[in-house]
Amino acid sequence: MQEAPTPASTPSFPLLCETCLGPNRCVRMTRDERGRACKVCERPFLEFRWKPDGANTRHKKTEICSTCARAKNVCQTCMFDLNFGLPVAVRDQLFGLGGAPDAPLAGGSTIPQSQKMLEYAAMKNEEAVLDGSVAKLYDSQASNAPILAHQLARRDPKYDRNRAHVCSFFVKGECKRGIYCPYRHDMPASDKSSLSDQKFKNRYYGVDDPLAANILSRAAEKRNDASQVTIPSCDDNTVRSLYVGGIPSTCTAGELVNTFKAFGADSEGVRLVSERGFAFVDFQTHDQASAALHALHNRLELGAERKRVSLNWAKSRAAGAKRGRPTDSEARGARERDPKRPTTVPLPSESPTQLGSLPRKP
Repeated sequence: MQEAPTPASTPSFPLLCETCLGPNRCVRMTRDERGRACKVCERPFLEFRWKPDGANTRHKKTEICSTCARAKNVCQTCMFDLNFGLPVAVRDQLFGLGGAPDAPLAGGSTIPQSQKMLEYAAMKNEEAVLDGSVAKLYDSQASNAPILAHQLARRDPKYDRNRAHVCSFFVKGECKRGIYCPYRHDMPASDKSSLSDQKFKNRYYGVDDPLAANILSRAAEKRNDASQVTIPSCDDNTVRSLYVGGIPSTCTAGELVNTFKAFGADSEGVRLVSERGFAFVDFQTHDQASAALHALHNRLELGAERKRVSLNWAKSRAAGAKRGRPTDSEARGARERDPKRPTTVPLPSESPTQLGSLPRKP
């Protein structure tokens, strides 16, 4: 079966994530017209092959065609989501997606088995890619992503996935190529998990994916731990601001705006002090701030390293006065009532014979 020469199936560059492409932006790629069959639709496609970086990495190649990759917005090699770096099963569960529009066999729990079913699914995916409905779908979902999607997102590249495979002769003690061996001279992991036995179609369709099940189970555990944490309360209904502490240096004001805009905050209400690692977020009402605090407390992760930050009510000056701290007007009034009280603090003496600002002893 031949693949029709459409713009979606004859790209000039593969659809790859940052991890699979590697850190070297001057990588050399080879193209093979109709070199192999796609792992999903089983049609011949344009295969790309490259080596990400250095001698310690292995050659990588595209596993699925560009049409199947665009229909699910995934990388052509690892088949992870391009926006969040998550498996398809996790992404579809968070967003409620089932693949491309008008393509019932493109996603969900149904995997086409017969040749006619494969051809029908490939045809519907190609139509959805060409008319632009797929791009609109995933662009809108990325701009309106839920908070949990940002928390589970894996945006940092994992270049360890590009390492060369373990040399089987080295494991047996029989490798004689030494430093010229293209494989990695290291002992394999003792425990063989189910993550090493994944199938291409299962990952693409989001069915029976052990990695996705592992990510969702960890997310459920974090959610249970967060539910046991006491959320701070505020009896003052005039407080409409939240304090965000422990913010990493890689976090930007735009990331804070995107995080809190679902609760009513805008760009003018976000005040980020990146030098000291904290920010204040202002809302229109007290209920909006309370909803954001209950939804993100002990769950919010910011920055490129996804560091968990602290979230609490912003303390007003009136609250500081209630705790016993004098306000500026009270301190000014105390100085006026006590004229002998010094208005300035004496500077320490520069003389080495004196101790600080104390007078010299007779």
